[in-house]
Amino acid sequence: MPSFSYRERFVIVLGIAVIVFSTLGIFGAEAKVIFTCLLALCIVSVMVIKQVKELRKTAANLYESEERFRLLIEEVEDYAFFALDSEGIVATWNRGAERMAGYTAVEVIGKPFSNLRLQDGTPPEDVKRVLDIVREKGRFKEEVWFEAKGGRRFLTTTVVAPLVSHGGAFRGFSVVCADITAKKEAEHQLLDSYRFIERITRTIPNIIFILDLQELRTVYVNDEIHQILGYTTNDVATAGSGFFRSIIHPDETVKFDAVRQRCESINDGEIVELDCRMKHARDDWRWLSCRIVVFSRASDGKPDQFLGIAQDVTALRNSLDETKKMERAAYSRQRLALLGELSAGVAHEIRNPLQGILGCVEDLRSQCNGNPNIRSTVELLEEGLQRMDHISARLLRLARSQDGEKAPTDVAQCIEGTFAFVRTRAQKSGLKLVSTVEPNLPLVPMYAERVSEALLNLLNNALDACNSGGTVSLSAERSKDDGGMLEMRVSDSGSGIPENVRDLIFDAFFTTKEAGKGTGLGMTIVRKNIEAHGGRVELLETSAKGTVFRLLIPME
Repeated sequence: MPSFSYRERFVIVLGIAVIVFSTLGIFGAEAKVIFTCLLALCIVSVMVIKQVKELRKTAANLYESEERFRLLIEEVEDYAFFALDSEGIVATWNRGAERMAGYTAVEVIGKPFSNLRLQDGTPPEDVKRVLDIVREKGRFKEEVWFEAKGGRRFLTTTVVAPLVSHGGAFRGFSVVCADITAKKEAEHQLLDSYRFIERITRTIPNIIFILDLQELRTVYVNDEIHQILGYTTNDVATAGSGFFRSIIHPDETVKFDAVRQRCESINDGEIVELDCRMKHARDDWRWLSCRIVVFSRASDGKPDQFLGIAQDVTALRNSLDETKKMERAAYSRQRLALLGELSAGVAHEIRNPLQGILGCVEDLRSQCNGNPNIRSTVELLEEGLQRMDHISARLLRLARSQDGEKAPTDVAQCIEGTFAFVRTRAQKSGLKLVSTVEPNLPLVPMYAERVSEALLNLLNNALDACNSGGTVSLSAERSKDDGGMLEMRVSDSGSGIPENVRDLIFDAFFTTKEAGKGTGLGMTIVRKNIEAHGGRVELLETSAKGTVFRLLIPME
């Protein structure tokens, strides 16, 4: 610690000298004047001495602070701290630098910094470039290789900054280095592992992904997403957290939210499965079967990232749907075959007695003799018997395989004749009937009675579906999709067909009507009659605003 005693002595001697000279100068003056001067000089001397002591104390504190900072820097072993003079010569060297480079302070201080630093094969010139940048811009940071004692090379993150005094004078450079050799090697190993895993995932014909369920952000996805859904990995990265929401089917969001909530509490190794529809880049929907496990957890222990594998099962689901349809069709055909056998028996066991009973009813009618009560009873009896005969006839039509030869038929006359059977019912129900037939349609070879029966069943169903004030329409024209087909449409303004039964409407004995109001054979008869012509029946559309059926029959 520096001493200030000489300065104090100087001030005291100076004060005494001033007093002596002042006394001599005013010799002979009044005593109070001399006393006043002496007192003033003493006060000034005391103030000067006090100021000197404060300066001494401040200097001591500053020295102590600098000493502590110097000791702290010297004791740090994880980082190298050292200073360079304005020419790039090493001026200080801490323990961290000694541990990192292997040189002691005695071996390094006074030597050029370029002796340690290796870059581009020309260390001195490169060091000069760095120092010039620091002088111009104030700071320079880089990753650079150093050569330690014994020739060992190590990579560091190095920061060089200027050392400037309080007055702004440039005094040299400060250098801070951190050895990142091990860190870089670990990063390279991790990158190699990542590339190895990526090569494996590329060979798997499924989508491999890592998903952040909180942000719905795809952390990683393999290239197979392009083969299955048509998106590139860049598309996924660009879309960010909005990608997943943009491709999941709206009907699947509730299911996904339930799975997402469940994943918040699953254990490591536990598998969560989800089947959902995802939008392809071409705007069609693909079914994916996903299996998800915990990939990582946050600091609070809750899962934050999940590893998943998604398999495209669209073809499988379509195949299963087709299989179900084929099974249902086979079952329907079996029921129809059984129904045909029963119908043949009904023709002999019921219709013949019915004809005899109807003859007896006619005799009763002739014997009423104007009695209104008996006539009313006879009419009700006749109506019931005719209904039974009509049901028997419908069953027989299901059983028969052909109706002789087709005959050229005027489509407009066939439609008009069919309308005649439902016009009175429509008027009583307050419904509007509309028919539209394309002009100049040629005669179409068909079983006119079976086509009329099919249309009649559809019209009756349409009337049942409508409320008062509704509209039922029947149109006929040459098909725009296939000019060789006659296209007839039956549409109504009813409430539509529920989605869960749309695939069942053509099945025998299936009906949505109340008990006693439908046999469940109407749509089966429609399909059988139209298919007998080599045509087909389609549910074209149905909603809360109405339903449209389309019938296609070959025109030749």
